[in-house]
Amino acid sequence: MPHPRCYSPKELDAIEYPVMIKPASGGGGIFNRIARSKQELLAILEELQGLNPELTEETIVIQEFLEGTPSSVSLLSTKNEALSVAVNEQLIGITWLSRLPFAYCGNITPFRTDQAEEMEALAEELMLDFKLLGSNGVDFLTSKKGPVVLEINPRFQGSLDTVEKAMNINLFEAHAGCFRGELPEKPEAKGFAARGVIYRIENFL
Repeated sequence: MPHPRCYSPKELDAIEYPVMIKPASGGGGIFNRIARSKQELLAILEELQGLNPELTEETIVIQEFLEGTPSSVSLLSTKNEALSVAVNEQLIGITWLSRLPFAYCGNITPFRTDQAEEMEALAEELMLDFKLLGSNGVDFLTSKKGPVVLEINPRFQGSLDTVEKAMNINLFEAHAGCFRGELPEKPEAKGFAARGVIYRIENFL
């Protein structure tokens, strides 16, 4: 399963920079930072703990930083089957929506990319491996070398409304059906839907 290399805070001397620092649990990307040296990494760890005392070396992820287009796959899954409902482009750090460089600012559904089928197959495999039920999502980076798995979101995703509008599906109804062992037919896009999230930077300083 293609994914960025992850480092432990205890192996600082082995890290190859640049790296992404982000919370192990959470969402929105508001605390995500890039470190290009050991000095920057240590400064970021100190900064994050000042912003949120719960962000310690034990609760953050240090991950290889890769270039590509942020995207996601929205899925439905039962105990035995998984269905990719939509591939979405993620809007990250859009300057007119946020001054936070890695903040989740919305998405566009569907995302047209030649990596879509491979992303869907990888996401479905993950759903079954992790035995997740209902509506879940997998975040990807579409890179020159192919799709890279970034994280799994075992919950309703921020793309819920654009997926419902573009794919003409009621995700909550389909989510409930998964717990009865029911999956809908794979939907086809009826058009495009986009969503933007505007941030007030004061909330995060």
